[in-house]
Amino acid sequence: MRFCYLDESGTPELTGGTSHFVLLGLSIQGETWKVKDAEISRIKRRYGLEPAEIHTGWLSRRYLEQERIAGFETLGIGERRLAVQRERDAFLISKAALHGPAAVVTDRRNFNKTKPYIHLTLAERRQLLREMAEAVRGWDDCRIFAECTDKRTFGGVPPRTPPFEEAFSQVVSRFHRFLDDQRPQEHGLLVQDNNETMAARLTYLMRVFHDQGTRWTALPLIVETPLFSTVD
Repeated sequence: MRFCYLDESGTPELTGGTSHFVLLGLSIQGETWKVKDAEISRIKRRYGLEPAEIHTGWLSRRYLEQERIAGFETLGIGERRLAVQRERDAFLISKAALHGPAAVVTDRRNFNKTKPYIHLTLAERRQLLREMAEAVRGWDDCRIFAECTDKRTFGGVPPRTPPFEEAFSQVVSRFHRFLDDQRPQEHGLLVQDNNETMAARLTYLMRVFHDQGTRWTALPLIVETPLFSTVD
């Protein structure tokens, strides 16, 4: 049995803030899951992130609050977190006083996204990501399937098949082709990042695919509809 973990980058809506939308599937053999999970957990534990979800986009950006704290690198983990939180609270209070509460909605949301990582410097966060990538590179049974959509090619006119659904169909079909090529053949299970907006739609699509296949292939080797879970 193979698991294929799905996650996306960018926004599938044509009016979203990105020019591209990418859906990626990372496949591993089920019997190796515990070893791989333990390896990733060890890396996260070293950086104080064991309970946190890993989001490369949020980890790899600058946190300007850290750069305003003198000697931030010399502080302990607890001191770093307190210092960054004070800077952020002061910023939100000041901005809300000047422009009103609505002006800080996006800032507050972004701060919540990065909150698990504020005890790490930018260099430490980037080192964490390198260690994660090196770990995955050593997984000989790992296979990656991806679909990248340049939304600019649509000229603002919605396509017949929305980008997320098209990408999902493509990745699922390629994953199945890989399963079919194995000797002996393997079965596969999809694990989709917990996207509440798309969960019902993808479950419905997968039922259709089981009954009718995708545009390219039937899917006798993929079992169940996607499981919706947090993907690290």
